[in-house]
Amino acid sequence: NGVWLTTSNGLARLHLDLSAFDEQSGLRGTLVALARWNDTLYAGTTSGLFRLQQSATGGTPTFEPVAGIKETVWALVSRPGALWIGAQSGLFSLSGKEVKQEAKAEVVYDLSFSPKNENVLYLATRTQGMRWVKGEKGWEKTGEVASSGQEFRTVAEDADGKRVPMHPARAVPAGMQVK
Repeated sequence: NGVWLTTSNGLARLHLDLSAFDEQSGLRGTLVALARWNDTLYAGTTSGLFRLQQSATGGTPTFEPVAGIKETVWALVSRPGALWIGAQSGLFSLSGKEVKQEAKAEVVYDLSFSPKNENVLYLATRTQGMRWVKGEKGWEKTGEVASSGQEFRTVAEDADGKRVPMHPARAVPAGMQVK
């Protein structure tokens, strides 16, 4: 078993241990996003959010659905304290085993925290790019820019450190900045 590789000083043997997960292992829907949070692998699919559970008997791990999200999960971002989830009906967070809807929006395709301020979060949604700031009362929307007919699919940072929502077919910003 394994693959033999030649090197400049001899050879090496590579052992591949590949695991496959599908409906038989509890993973339903088409896989869209993956993230590891708190030493657990999470999978976002077209059927919801799933967590990989190790077998108590040492057998094959299986995926189990996470209660509270049974819709398409488009984005997962692991942060200290929570797993952030961009989904069909908005922005969610998972802390411990509790899922909380942080904001309602029509399809959150992507989310990104500011590297300069952990209390600033940017969302790319079907109809707009949004800026959210965490205050004393929780997360509040502080800026938005409407789409010009195409969906925003991602959020990127420009050279000035500002976030710009991006259209899927463009390699350059859509020409609008979230302030």
